[in-house]
Amino acid sequence: MDEASYYVKSGFGQETVDIINKESKEKFPNKTFGDLKINLSPHDIISYAYFLKEARYKTPFELWTVNFSGQNVADLTPATKLNAECKIIKYENDDKFIISLQLEDNSDQLILAKGYNMADPQAVIKEINKNNVGKLAAMGDSDVFEAPKCNLIILQADMAI
Repeated sequence: MDEASYYVKSGFGQETVDIINKESKEKFPNKTFGDLKINLSPHDIISYAYFLKEARYKTPFELWTVNFSGQNVADLTPATKLNAECKIIKYENDDKFIISLQLEDNSDQLILAKGYNMADPQAVIKEINKNNVGKLAAMGDSDVFEAPKCNLIILQADMAI
């Protein structure tokens, strides 16, 4: 996470809430939700974090529709081959692998893992760190990368302690 993508603040009372609302709006004018609407006493503690990362793929994806269990579902497929932008970090089989997608900003990458136990995400991170060194394997000419269109659901909780 780069510094430009997040805002973190904690402190006491309503003054901190007011600072959070002002500073987070200045840093992220297009923030995905509005100001905090809570009233704190001077002894209440608040801790706040906001993360926003806007990333673009080097190669645009195009939407196409597939039928899944009798329902049409929008899916993503590469408009052109992604071999130069998609690197294999670890491949065991078609149902268990880790790949890296280089994004438009060369300082960013998106890592996708399939087939790992998500009850233990630290194990996936260890695999990524162990294998994401040196020259990564490029995808072959017959390899195809497709990914479903994902919408992230963001839960917001306003909580004072």
